[in-house]
Amino acid sequence: MNRPVNPEPDECPKIKRAFKFARIVGGWDGWLFARLIIAVGLIVGMWTTWYYGLALFIVLYTCLLAVRRQSRCPHCGMHWTSEELESFVCRECRLNIGLGLRE
Repeated sequence: MNRPVNPEPDECPKIKRAFKFARIVGGWDGWLFARLIIAVGLIVGMWTTWYYGLALFIVLYTCLLAVRRQSRCPHCGMHWTSEELESFVCRECRLNIGLGLRE
């Protein structure tokens, strides 16, 4: 079994930011946000003209994808899932996330 790799000092702020975004996107929150975006787009589309609902859906979904992009490992670029958030170790590069959060 490979031991976790300690992060470089300049990676610690990147780890904190990515961990915060990964908690939002990973697990139930990301699923809930995606369904909420679809519902809001449909409701706005039914109350107004359909293309307002479509435009709102595209804007909100793009924002969700931008947040998801920020939840990548600063070392290898893989998206963190709920397993990494619980174990505090990146599954791809074995980066020690917990050590980066401490500093």
